[in-house]
Amino acid sequence: MKAARTLFLLSVTSLLASGATLHLKKREIRTGDQPPRIDAPGPRWMGGRSHLILQFHHAVNEETLQKLHARGAYVVGGMPDFGVTVSTPDDFSLSGLDVEWAGRVEMEDKISPALAGHQGLGESWFVAEFFPDVDKEEARNLARAAGFRVLENPDLMASHLLLSGPPARLTGLAQWDEVAYVFPASRALVRGEKVRHCMGALTTSGVTPMYVTSGTGWSKNASGQVQLSYFFGNLTSQLDAAQAGQEILRALNAWGQYAPIHFVAGQSAAAPRTINIGFFSKDHGDGFPFDGSGGVLAHTFYPAPPNPESIAGDMHLDGDEEWHVGANIDLFTVVEHEAGHALGLAHSDDPSALMYPYYRLGSKIGADDIAGIQALYGSPAGSSTPTSSPQPLSLTLSAPLPNSSTTAASVAVSGTTANANGPVHVTWQTERGASGSATGAEKWIAAAVPLAVGSNTVTVTAADSSQKAVRSVKVTRTVSPITGPVPTDRTPPSINIIFPGGSIVTTTASTIDLRGTAADASGVAKITWQTGAGSGTATGTTTWSAKLVPLLVGDNTVIVRAYDLAGNTSWKSLLVIRR
Repeated sequence: MKAARTLFLLSVTSLLASGATLHLKKREIRTGDQPPRIDAPGPRWMGGRSHLILQFHHAVNEETLQKLHARGAYVVGGMPDFGVTVSTPDDFSLSGLDVEWAGRVEMEDKISPALAGHQGLGESWFVAEFFPDVDKEEARNLARAAGFRVLENPDLMASHLLLSGPPARLTGLAQWDEVAYVFPASRALVRGEKVRHCMGALTTSGVTPMYVTSGTGWSKNASGQVQLSYFFGNLTSQLDAAQAGQEILRALNAWGQYAPIHFVAGQSAAAPRTINIGFFSKDHGDGFPFDGSGGVLAHTFYPAPPNPESIAGDMHLDGDEEWHVGANIDLFTVVEHEAGHALGLAHSDDPSALMYPYYRLGSKIGADDIAGIQALYGSPAGSSTPTSSPQPLSLTLSAPLPNSSTTAASVAVSGTTANANGPVHVTWQTERGASGSATGAEKWIAAAVPLAVGSNTVTVTAADSSQKAVRSVKVTRTVSPITGPVPTDRTPPSINIIFPGGSIVTTTASTIDLRGTAADASGVAKITWQTGAGSGTATGTTTWSAKLVPLLVGDNTVIVRAYDLAGNTSWKSLLVIRR
């Protein structure tokens, strides 16, 4: 692992951390209570290397990183404060390193507290996090040897496996050095529903692993309040700037309902206690490059400490994704989750929590999230009862999806409103001159908005006594060549990857060519491909090809999807290892 992937190379002042505490989800380690030592690792599946937690007296800087590399070690995770998880060779030595404490992630640390009491031989579902330097196929082999079935899911993070098996076998899995953490799988993951993942809160040393809990958060002022600034450094051209700013601020303020946190507009991205929020593409200079459309949506740095003020709390959103308001990749949902990290929260093991690492459109702050934020900052105004802070009128469009198409002469447009000041009235109009009022308010619907053949933009306006919110959606009406029973077709198309052969391919090239076939009774509409490095549409349908599919160094899960004319879809995957 290269230095640029594990450390944002800043000039960081060396800060003493004597007697610091490492916060794991199963225990807290007072690092000054025992001298640093390297205990023997647990059982190893691959051998040759093992994983250690190192707590330094100071922030991990470039000099420290170079010393680690000289010993054959590299950082695979960051921890508040001044702690890192490292992958080390068997002859690794602490000599010459300013280490306050060293130790292993114990077997007990690796099993989520949310799994306490889960015993017996009945089948349950889990997510197993492996250390990021562990080969994905070897991780699968290890999990199977421990008695678990591996369930494939294209939405999983590279270091995660979705497992099914008896809870009684978890200790047998967690004993292995390569395993970092095991936590409950959400129903959405098990059912194969579309979810998006978050890589986790960042320290300048690396991504915070799942076995770590939150740090200390931002400091309070004399009145017990936490006042932070926000700054919009680089907004996306995909959304109206005012609309995007409104959604981001609404997401930030959502946390202020449950803790004494207040946000004000900042004047500079570099000012202290300022969360700089912007959209960026690929390598954007912070050591954590984005992977393009279809992968990581965003990443956010923990507060100061452990991060220096120049990056603390900053939130970066992937500008190559297709951003929306109230649909698909919803800006509010993503920013609300990332704001939790900016305030100091780690990922939750509770599948119902907003801070669970896999979330969907409409995920909201839950009981576990509230408990976490109040553990850091307390309740609003000293009360345990959440208070409501004024928020702008919210309007979301649930249907139809953006840029959708239909053969019908009209379409139902529906959605929700929130935070209205008194009664709210929802109206609609099209660019072709049609207009009308929706039925309902908090949940509203315009049942039959007329469509002309071609492109139609439907604009929806919600207004209360003092505010107005506007959203638009584009719908294309086509003349369908499909006749007969196709609209009732519920059978997904079949798809096969013919070249390259096999389910695992190794290459040194930066791209790969794919070929295959697909079939469906109603006809194949299109074939798409997606990797961590990009996405695109294949040439052809029943016989298709995709040329120059980009690959990242390491493991690449290539997902190929087939769509039929009735809207059904299916997929096949291929693991490509680029050396």
